Amino acid sequence: MSISQKHSIYFYTLSLILQFLSIISITNAALTTDEIDELRVEVLNLIDTFGNTDDDASQKPLIGSILRLVFHDCAGPYNTGDDVSTLDNAIRLCDGCIDLENPDHSGLKELAQEPIEPLCDKWSASMNRADCWITIGNIALEYSASLSSTAGTLPPLEYKFGRYLCSTSPDAVTNLETGGTEFPLAHLGWDPLFEFFKDHFGFTKQESAVLIGAHTVGRAHKSGSGFEGKWTHDTFAFNNQFFIELLNKNNQWDQVTKTSPFPQWSNMGRATGEDELMMLNSDIGVVAAMEDTDDIDEISGVVSCRWEGYTHAGTYDTCPREETFDVALNYARDNQLFLDDFVLAWNKILSYNQFNLVTVNANPFVDTRDDSSEQSTPRLITNNCCIAKKIPNWNGRCWTAQSEQECIDVAPGKGSRCHWDPANCRPTQTCLLRGESCNNGGECCSKYCRSDTGGCR
Repeated sequence: MSISQKHSIYFYTLSLILQFLSIISITNAALTTDEIDELRVEVLNLIDTFGNTDDDASQKPLIGSILRLVFHDCAGPYNTGDDVSTLDNAIRLCDGCIDLENPDHSGLKELAQEPIEPLCDKWSASMNRADCWITIGNIALEYSASLSSTAGTLPPLEYKFGRYLCSTSPDAVTNLETGGTEFPLAHLGWDPLFEFFKDHFGFTKQESAVLIGAHTVGRAHKSGSGFEGKWTHDTFAFNNQFFIELLNKNNQWDQVTKTSPFPQWSNMGRATGEDELMMLNSDIGVVAAMEDTDDIDEISGVVSCRWEGYTHAGTYDTCPREETFDVALNYARDNQLFLDDFVLAWNKILSYNQFNLVTVNANPFVDTRDDSSEQSTPRLITNNCCIAKKIPNWNGRCWTAQSEQECIDVAPGKGSRCHWDPANCRPTQTCLLRGESCNNGGECCSKYCRSDTGGCR
């Protein structure tokens, strides 16, 4: 018998085992359509009120942490038991387990798993923890996309239930010495990351690249990964902004060393007062083929070439273009294309190696908290053309302006918070403006209801 035949038999046997385990784990447990809507409200309220040491609740940091939890869960190895003897690194699936002691997962326990655990416990009769993490991940993604001011609509997400749950959930037993980790090391380039997705999920380069776009939300925490900073300015809005920033030559991406022993990239071309952004080697590697010319030191993470148009400091060779450059460019130009392709890859990874799942047809996502009888009635505002530069934080300020001059004069920082855009006027105003009395953040244009004053931010 050839090696390839042995491999085929091995993976076929594993497939049968996974299908059997999936069948016995289902017991017809699944949320109903109405229960998904109820959970949506609970998740949105949690997101709107949870902050951490780097970002307060107005920045909605839980969105990025939840998505990271989902990716790290789904990328983790399969284990049918409770020790390394039953670990199988060849199989990856979303099974409600991450190795909480693994440095690659640093921060996930405090920033994601523990905050959502009360919801998973509440709904445990209808779904296990593996399904709970995925369901909350779907809701976080839907909410995040709804907060984006960029034109584009997130396609419907798949709500599926009945996943295999590892026996030690939420913790997992892995073995770092045998490769029991989720992603290749962050200081490496694009090639190892693509090889990981190809080998474990059968992903193409395009599917792998679009998933990196999830970095458009959230930030890196020095207390977690060791890296520090955010990839985009609006860390709670899910759109194609990651690819826009990646390819924006004005950013003048250059390597710097902060709290991690490995370098990261900073937008050294930013204007005075503009936020510092970051990229990792694996991010830059989506467009720059640094491995092809041996321009990356895999031990230190130091890269000896720079992206096209770099003039900031020093003299460097220009990194050649990676095969996925055109993929990134297309996503930077077309948010709808990015959203469509991301959801295809997202749905694929969430059900990978899980069988006999029960699909529930969820209602289209709507923030129903705005439907409360206590909400303000819509107000016709024909000149509502003052657009906040930071969405939604400054909506409460900017949306009060009824003329171009009022828009420019919005304080503090005259001219820095809002801009007048007649092409994007809103005909009606249904949310509460700055200073108006509120009960929760969902009522406010800024999505933030101050607990100290009871008024919208």
